[in-house]
Amino acid sequence: MHIYLNSSIYNLAAIKKAMQGYSGIVKTGLARQGHYYRVKFEHADSHDLSALKDEFVNYCLGMTKKCL
Repeated sequence: MHIYLNSSIYNLAAIKKAMQGYSGIVKTGLARQGHYYRVKFEHADSHDLSALKDEFVNYCLGMTKKCL
C-alpha cells in the first residue's frame, strides 16, 4: 500500500519522524513523486493496515504542525 502526502502540506521532517514512530508496527519506505511524498506502507503483524494508514496520516499532520 502507498500513501501520497502533498509536499505543500506535509513537512518532510515530520513524515520521517512519523515513520520512526511507526517503525515497530509497520515497515515504511519514502520517495518523492512530483508534488507528493510517497510512503510505502507494508503490513506487519496482525494490525489493520487501513486503520494504521489513517492513523499514520493523522500523525504526520500533527508532526507537521509541530515542525512549523
